[in-house]
Amino acid sequence: MSIQDVLAELRKTYIEALPGRADTIEKMWSERRYSDVETEFHKLKGTGKTYGIPEISQVGEITERLCECGTTSAEESVPAALKLLRKIHDARSKGLPWSLENDPDFLYLSELAREIHETTSGTKKR
Repeated sequence: MSIQDVLAELRKTYIEALPGRADTIEKMWSERRYSDVETEFHKLKGTGKTYGIPEISQVGEITERLCECGTTSAEESVPAALKLLRKIHDARSKGLPWSLENDPDFLYLSELAREIHETTSGTKKR
């Protein structure tokens, strides 16, 4: 078995586990375990690129940042992030790539992050 075969198998296992991870995050979210939710998105940020699925890292990174900003931004971002993780799983489990570039849920998360950054950095135009 080549290193490429091993990596492909690891990627497949990672993708297969994604719905369970999303379910875990959703359960934590419903139990208001905000710190645990933030930690899970931090883990996704780190593991997505490692397994060759950079879009998972992007979702993890942006959602982690939004969770760090407080409950209000988390309440808006976590449901969209969970939808994204499920879309990525659906595509990747069929061997298809998934682009976040035009995905409405990712664009929504990006806009939330931009608005929060502008508000907290004082650059928002009034």
